[in-house]
Amino acid sequence: MVNMEGRLVGINTAILSRSGGNQGIGFAIPTAMIQPIVKSILEHGTVVRGWLGVGIQGIDADLQQALGLKDRHGALISSVAAAGPAAQAGLKRGDVVVEFAAEAVTDAPSFRNHVAAAAPGSTQRLTVVRDGQRKSLDVRLGTLPSSSGEPQAPRAAAPENSALGLEIAPLSDELRSRLQVPADVKQGVVVAGVQPASPAAHADLREGDVIVEVNRVPVTSPAELKQRVSGLKGVFSMLVARNGNTFYVTLKLT
Repeated sequence: MVNMEGRLVGINTAILSRSGGNQGIGFAIPTAMIQPIVKSILEHGTVVRGWLGVGIQGIDADLQQALGLKDRHGALISSVAAAGPAAQAGLKRGDVVVEFAAEAVTDAPSFRNHVAAAAPGSTQRLTVVRDGQRKSLDVRLGTLPSSSGEPQAPRAAAPENSALGLEIAPLSDELRSRLQVPADVKQGVVVAGVQPASPAAHADLREGDVIVEVNRVPVTSPAELKQRVSGLKGVFSMLVARNGNTFYVTLKLT
């Protein structure tokens, strides 16, 4: 894609067409994002990206309310890899990253792009909001490792939690291994089934998920989950482990 002066401004990736012809609507990757990739290929023969060792997610209105955040700006840290760059720098689950290398982080995609474009081995300053207070941390980025396949979800009879619309089971050592539960997750209950159109289904909970916390309070058994949920009204949060990462979801009970 070039501008009116003939300068390259983007690399085309797709066009919008309902008939098979060009309707003049296309999608392109900006050259500002392409340049670091080209440089990496020329220098290393492959694309080398910076790695922080965290799971992140965006902040919607429900999550803002459930976690007691002042606004929806930034990227929420939902998991921290053990012994990764973020863990060594002191980042914690629940931190909200609002600046990266003195540049504002507006949402999760912008933060992901900042980290990916930064050179492995470089030291970057992050500003996070933790418990309502801003805090600056210096982190030395690693190199993005290759990803692994998804684990198999369990299929077993389990007690039903009618309030949430799901079936749950204790987290055994065998399920912990099969579901790749992160080492820092010491407790939780396993989702063995989700009822259609239930609060759990609307929150995109799935078989094989491990519910770790309700409103930031740990859950150790199916009975304890039922007790935590009993009496809750409105929006509340859950910390969930899936495929080796943790993230927050919000559910609403009336």
